[in-house]
Amino acid sequence: MSIDKSETGFEENIEQALMASGFQQRTLKGPALAKFRKWAIDQEVFFTFLEATQPKALERLQKVYKDDYQSKIMERLDKELKRRGIIDCLRHGIKDYGATLKLAYNKPPTEMNQTLVENYENNIFTVSRQVYYSASNQNSIDMMIALNGLPLIVMELKNQLTNQTVEHSMRQFKKDRDPKELLFQFKKRAVVFFAVDTDEVYMATQLNKNNTFFLPFNKGNNGGKGNPPVEGDYRTSYLWQEVLQPDSLLDILFRFLYVEKKSIRDSNGDIIDEKEVVIFPRYHQLDAVRKIETDVKLHQAGRNYLIQHSAGSGKTNSISWLDQSNISFFAFTATPKPKTVERFGTQNPDGTFEPFHLYSMRQAIEEGFIHDVLRNYVTYETFYKIEKSITDDPEVAKSKASKQIARFVSLHPHNIAQKAEIMVEHFRNVTRHKINGRAKSMVVTSSRLHAVRYKLAFDKYLKAKGYTDLQTLVAFSGTVEDSGVSYTEADINKISENELPDKFHSDDYQVLIVAEKYQTGFDEPLLHTMYVDKPLDGIKAVQTLSRLNRTCRGKDDTFVLDFVNDPETIQAAFQTYYEVTGLGEKTDPNILYDLQGELDAMQVYTNEEVDTVANLEYSEQSAKSARFQGKLNATLDPGVERYKQELGDEAQEHFKSAAVKFVRTYAFILQIGPFSDLDLHKRFIYLSSLLKKLPKKSEDPVYISDDVALEYYRNEKAFEGSISLDTTGGEQLSPPQHGNGGGLEEEKERLSSIIDRINDRFGTDFTEADKLSRDQIIEDMKADEELVLKAQNNTKENFKFSFERSFLDFVISRMKSNESFFMKILENPEFKKYLVEDMVDEVYRDLRRVK
Repeated sequence: MSIDKSETGFEENIEQALMASGFQQRTLKGPALAKFRKWAIDQEVFFTFLEATQPKALERLQKVYKDDYQSKIMERLDKELKRRGIIDCLRHGIKDYGATLKLAYNKPPTEMNQTLVENYENNIFTVSRQVYYSASNQNSIDMMIALNGLPLIVMELKNQLTNQTVEHSMRQFKKDRDPKELLFQFKKRAVVFFAVDTDEVYMATQLNKNNTFFLPFNKGNNGGKGNPPVEGDYRTSYLWQEVLQPDSLLDILFRFLYVEKKSIRDSNGDIIDEKEVVIFPRYHQLDAVRKIETDVKLHQAGRNYLIQHSAGSGKTNSISWLDQSNISFFAFTATPKPKTVERFGTQNPDGTFEPFHLYSMRQAIEEGFIHDVLRNYVTYETFYKIEKSITDDPEVAKSKASKQIARFVSLHPHNIAQKAEIMVEHFRNVTRHKINGRAKSMVVTSSRLHAVRYKLAFDKYLKAKGYTDLQTLVAFSGTVEDSGVSYTEADINKISENELPDKFHSDDYQVLIVAEKYQTGFDEPLLHTMYVDKPLDGIKAVQTLSRLNRTCRGKDDTFVLDFVNDPETIQAAFQTYYEVTGLGEKTDPNILYDLQGELDAMQVYTNEEVDTVANLEYSEQSAKSARFQGKLNATLDPGVERYKQELGDEAQEHFKSAAVKFVRTYAFILQIGPFSDLDLHKRFIYLSSLLKKLPKKSEDPVYISDDVALEYYRNEKAFEGSISLDTTGGEQLSPPQHGNGGGLEEEKERLSSIIDRINDRFGTDFTEADKLSRDQIIEDMKADEELVLKAQNNTKENFKFSFERSFLDFVISRMKSNESFFMKILENPEFKKYLVEDMVDEVYRDLRRVK
């Protein structure tokens, strides 16, 4: 005989385990099933419970309602469940004609009250399989758990040995379970829906068709997602061996479950509606609270506990569920400092410390509960050259002078204006199209003065460009003085500080410029992009960048554009809290040509087919009509057939893998830099559509295409570095260091040497001849009568267009005098742009003075 590998066998094993722990097997059929279909309550079990625990109340109602008492009580129960919800009714009971009916009894704290103990022991936990719940069809659920006849838990079970997974369970809840059915109605009957296979568990507390939101209910595996192997049993056996045990279920029902009410506000901040969410504890929350309480009972009060749970993991709920009546100290944090680990952590025999309970950032990311903010990380390099404006060359403190020079550069209006332009254009071209057009960004600045100047620069640029689709807010504390003008947050924003979070969440504002404020503890799920113009390292880097990691519907990724920090610093900062991190290689655009060669050589598509699909996608007529869908499909179908008929399994896998890599690489490169190649772009369009039509295998990765963004990913220049995760183990924090508070006299250095050193690090080392050549171009331009007229009759923005068109003509005319300098301009677009930006103000200003 062979092993029964069926889904039915999986159901039987779970049922047997529950029955061994006190559950009764309950098969609903005949009259019992008919009543269940009417009330979504097991009426027979419910009255068996009442008769055993509350005979006097039941007798009183029987005198009132006569022979029809059961139907009348069921009507009253149904009405209360729909009005108050099953959680409240189970906890507090219902009243009917002056009689109070308790629907369940929690485990008493002691055994001194014999009546309470007996009532608790008379709770009836039932497990039912293949429940035909509907009066209108023959759909059935795999398993239902009920308490005293009232349904608590619905489970859909899948077995990988039959090629079904937890993904199929979740899809079944979304596609085949009508939320209007009484059993599934929000709050009124079942409180949680478990999607279960032999390896993983997911849960939802409200069915809403395709919008049903499932959360992972897994233990974690070596710091990541999933569940660890279990000797001789399923990986998911903890669900029925631990969580669904009778006492555990009662504890969850009476202490953990609650209905959270969230206010929905309009753009003015006024409450227009309230949304309710049933909160069922996730596994790491349930596990942490119970382990803490067990340890406190064992060791009594007085111990400290460090609970390291990832950002967004529900630490507030975990804290509220603790019995804390105990005088112990509990530290909940996603990013413990060394002194926090030492003070609150659990000491190991070797003298090291570790958290009492861990839900790592890595596990939260892998489970899809938060976003990986390091996945799309782009850095800009800032190049600049400075000169002394004084004749003397005094000796100054080296580090202090370096900081002052760097601060001078960072606050210079030209520097801030350039970066503001980059941020505005990136937001308008990329970010604003994310999260269904509701995405927001944060600008992280180095000081309150930086924040004020960025706010002014943003608003000035937006006004000059006539952009009305982007509004900014600024956040800083106190008053900032700048050139004799005083600024406060409230005065600049024209709203109060308390209003800012709600205003920023509304659709009225898109960019928040901050100095210290809102870099920690700020929870805005619509935050998608962060522009960083501040040195970040250590815990500050993790806390700041983690503002992006909250999830919401329509948010597929995040984006960081960093003007200051290098990827290695960010990697080091995140390493401890991610457990492990690795620095990914920079994306080389030329890899696309290698992939193009591989894909073309496999002869799945023809150039004519690629051109046809690209033309269809960008045709104005096809964009407005669905009638071109047929032609699009007909053009893709030959490629699908060649893929299926002419490629073997290995070749199919290679083609699909290369195509996915091509599409993802091209889409990412378009976000971070100008990359124009028509052939590649056509293949990007074609492959994006073809991939959706190729036969799917169960192991295929989920692919999301953001076609809308193609029109906007254009004119930004950057080099990018990405920080990716590995799984080799965690890092230990170094203990806090204590040293002498006094400072030594700082080394002195000539100002000119400091300037040279900074130029070596950040800029191009221009010679005196180079500087003379630059000045000669300016003088040539000043002598040009046509430019004089344009400068005197146009704004600077309009003049700049003429200036840029004429710039290369003046460069070429001067080439013989300094060929190396002028070749730099022709060969290096960044150098050319730098010179144009550097010279246009001077030329325009001087030409405006010409009479």
